[in-house]
Parts: sequence; C-alpha cells; structure tokens
Amino acid sequence: MFAELKARRAVVQNPLKVTFTGENLRRVLIAAAVSFGQAVAWYTAIFWALFFLQTAQKLDLITTYKVLLPGLLVAPVLHIVMGWLSDSIGRKPIVLTGFVLAIVGFYPLYTLLGRFAQKDNLQYWPAALTVMGLMLIAAMVWGPLPALLAEYFPTQVRYTSLGVVQNAANGWGGGLVPYVTTWIQTATGNLMWALVYPIALPLLGLIVGLLFLPETARHRLWEQPGAAMATGDGE
Repeated sequence: MFAELKARRAVVQNPLKVTFTGENLRRVLIAAAVSFGQAVAWYTAIFWALFFLQTAQKLDLITTYKVLLPGLLVAPVLHIVMGWLSDSIGRKPIVLTGFVLAIVGFYPLYTLLGRFAQKDNLQYWPAALTVMGLMLIAAMVWGPLPALLAEYFPTQVRYTSLGVVQNAANGWGGGLVPYVTTWIQTATGNLMWALVYPIALPLLGLIVGLLFLPETARHRLWEQPGAAMATGDGE
C-alpha cells in the first residue's frame, strides 16, 4: 500500500502535522478516548491485580505469582480469541462490551479477590478464577483494538496516528493505574475510591465509542477515507 501511495506521489511529507489537522484530528480524539479507556481497563485487569494482592492483601511475592499464573496463562489465548471473534461480529461490540464489564465488574471482582486471597485464609482456585475474570475484560478491550485502529485511520497517516494515540493512552492513561489506584487504596483503605479512575476512563471510552466510533471490521485498508488527503508539504 505504501508503494502504491509512493507511485501515485500521495505520500504525506509531514504525517505528524496531518495527524492533528482537519478530519484526522477528529479521528485522533475519538480514538484517544477509546484507547485511554482500553489502556486503563487493561492495566487495571492485568497489572493492578499484582499490586492489589501484595499491598492490600499482604500476600508474599511467590503466593501472588501463584494466584496470577492461571489467569496469565489463559490471557494470551483470550486475546487471540477476541481478535478472531471480532473478524466475525465486529470490533466495536467486543471492545464496548469489555468497557461495560470493566465499569460494572471491577468492583465486584476485586471485592471477591480480596475475600478469596486473604493472607491467613487463601482460597486458591476461587482467587485464580477471579483473576481469570479480570483477564477476560483485558482481552475484550485489547484483542480487537489493534485491528480497529489500523482500519480506522487513513493509510497516509495510519501508523503516525495510531502510534500517537496508543503511546499516549498506554504510557499516560494505563501507566498511571498502578500508582493512582494503589495510592488511593493505601491512603483511604476504600476499594471503591481506588477504582474511580479505572471505571471513569472506560466509561468515557464507552460513551465516545457508542456515539462516534464507526465499525471498521468490514473496511478495506485500501478503501479508507482520506485517499485524497493533502500531503502536508504545503503544495
């Protein structure tokens, strides 16, 4: 596709500039809202479980790893399945359903994990199965998203736009999850307060996704909107 663009002399000379101008700026903002929701939900499901078990539940490192291990072994399979399933039923339904599960599920799942993973009374398999529930949420919000974003942006600025959105979302949005949630949990001892941030961002992603994000599973990358996009070199 890049070779075709080059042959047609349609390669964007300044993709970063074009990423943040015109119709593509709107795409970036929509994708950013969805990606921040994804990143925060994914980090809450995957990484905060590690912090929660050690800081809130006071489990030692080895026991924590044992509780997480079954879920981490299942997680790659779940991600592949969700990506594959999105080819059939669409990217948007799976990602948005994952947001709904994050919004309504994080608090009860972490409440159950706290009940099952007590330092002096570890119920191993109930705790491990609860972690698997968290991994399902992670797989639903992330499994279809790389394809969705690739299909969403025009070829001329696809990887610039995708790279900006995903690096910002995962570096800032998701990257803050372990620190923000652990700090609030430690300071207040209140699980609900700790989960305000991990619930608010998926809620934003759900609203923006429902209202503005198109389904992309049937899009063909060579038929993307923006084929006549300006090259960004002032010509």
